[in-house]
Amino acid sequence: MNNLEIIILAAGKGTRMKSSTPKVLHPLGGKPIIEHVLDTARSLKPKKIHLVINLEIKNEFDHLKNKINLIIQKNQLGTGDAINVAIKSFQKNSNILVLYGDVPFTHSSTLKQIIKFKKMK
Repeated sequence: MNNLEIIILAAGKGTRMKSSTPKVLHPLGGKPIIEHVLDTARSLKPKKIHLVINLEIKNEFDHLKNKINLIIQKNQLGTGDAINVAIKSFQKNSNILVLYGDVPFTHSSTLKQIIKFKKMK
């Protein structure tokens, strides 16, 4: 699907983790949780990846700003607001896949099935 754009929601604070480290930055298997999600997103070869983050973790992703679209969610008002903040960045007629930045083990094969199902409709 050559008009696929992926939005990854990673602006939450992860307060239930009881840690000063944001949830998406916690290490898992030798790298931050968010890196697993980014790797999966990249494997789908989308036209563009949009990463919604908060100001507190912006510096952690500055090295990616030429490779993905970093979107700052200034006020953490939930999932719907994060998508609303990002929606301005989407190109017309794109198919959008939303992923959560704290769900590291979603297989690309599963996502490809979802994309394939969408194409059939």
